[in-house]
Amino acid sequence: MYPAEVSHYSRKKNPNRKYLSPTLSIYKMYGMYKEWCESNNFKAVSQHFYRLTFNTRFNLGFGSPRSDTCSVCDAGKDDEHERRARLAFEAERVDKVVARGDSKIVYATFDLQKTLPLPKLSTSISFYLRQVWLYNCGVHLITSESEQPYFNI
Repeated sequence: MYPAEVSHYSRKKNPNRKYLSPTLSIYKMYGMYKEWCESNNFKAVSQHFYRLTFNTRFNLGFGSPRSDTCSVCDAGKDDEHERRARLAFEAERVDKVVARGDSKIVYATFDLQKTLPLPKLSTSISFYLRQVWLYNCGVHLITSESEQPYFNI
């Protein structure tokens, strides 16, 4: 009954894991479940059984994963991987310097930033069923004339 989305960051580790709204909790969902049962003349299960079922039968989490990290870096020491990462960051730095000095080169980065639910409410099951999301796409341009961020909502 609640919309869930796949994580952008942890798909490789757990491709079937989905995330519910960060404003939800098992406690809140149980309260809405009890209201639904009462309005539909059903007997609600206990909160303990509801929590046990949620934790053992569904591959769901709340909100998005808190980290934006590389799974290879998280796994432990990998000297070759770290060397390639340092080289990539150094190449990025050099590209920025080159773009600042050459009028024929533009350096651009794009970032689809965290999506925000609208309206930001934490009550009513209808909110979770019909949620609108705000997307913010950031673009940062570096040229020999200027450095300018642009945000597109």
